[in-house]
Amino acid sequence: DEAETLRQNAEESHQSRRSLLSQSRLEARRIGLRARQDISERMERERIGVDEEMAERIGVAEADINAVKAKAMEKVKDLAVQPAREIVKVMIGDSVTQATVHKAIDTITSRQKPLKNGT
Repeated sequence: DEAETLRQNAEESHQSRRSLLSQSRLEARRIGLRARQDISERMERERIGVDEEMAERIGVAEADINAVKAKAMEKVKDLAVQPAREIVKVMIGDSVTQATVHKAIDTITSRQKPLKNGT
């Protein structure tokens, strides 16, 4: 009789431990899933932040490039003015003003189609 009681107590204790172990595993899974979700959300926020920062940096770089291009084109136009004035003087026998040549160059360059890469 005492042996049966001890066996029942051992069985109940074993069942109790198995139940506790099962509950502990479920809680560990929940904690792991919650941690994984938190990490995923944090990584997504960081990725969005990096994307926004890169877009801003690219915008600034493009603006800088466009400014340098515009400045270079103005220098090219300025370099073209004097030879163009000389050519016109030789061709028509009369000189033209620098402003007239600038206007003609602007007209010609505005008609040109951009190259494939956008320049």
